[in-house]
Amino acid sequence: MSIFLVGMPGSGKTTTGLAISKELHLPFIDTDQWIEVKTAMKISQIFESKGEAYFREEEHNFLKTWTGKNWIISTGGGMPCFNQNLELMKNNGKIIYLRRPLSVIIESLNNDAMSKRPLLLGKNSESLETLCLQLLLEREPFYLKSDLIIEPDVAFNEIAGLIRRKIY
Repeated sequence: MSIFLVGMPGSGKTTTGLAISKELHLPFIDTDQWIEVKTAMKISQIFESKGEAYFREEEHNFLKTWTGKNWIISTGGGMPCFNQNLELMKNNGKIIYLRRPLSVIIESLNNDAMSKRPLLLGKNSESLETLCLQLLLEREPFYLKSDLIIEPDVAFNEIAGLIRRKIY
């Protein structure tokens, strides 16, 4: 059974996924990295040259390819919101929503290399906050269908133990 980590960009899915992978002795994969390797393009290049619809189809292809595997999977922030991906994820594992406050997400994104987040490219602090709020409002109804919601008061180093108790 795979564990799918969902949440907003900057919510710590990759960092958390690596910690869970180590704790549970399961392999880890980041869907964005998989798509970059498969297409030999950065996510920002895919959005620029092929468009968001192509990228969303590649996310869906990932899920079809990885069904039935026991992995810790860090998903792109929009992955559960398109192409019946949430249903595929539910049928092939457990979904965990890393629910972080918008202020924490924005701080993380401001400190991050924005070039790998094409929907956020070129945003100043004010427009980044507006866009993140809009994305959260659109995406959270999907995220809330997760099997487990981890609230912001849980430290990253405690999440693996929580998952072991609640899911395994």
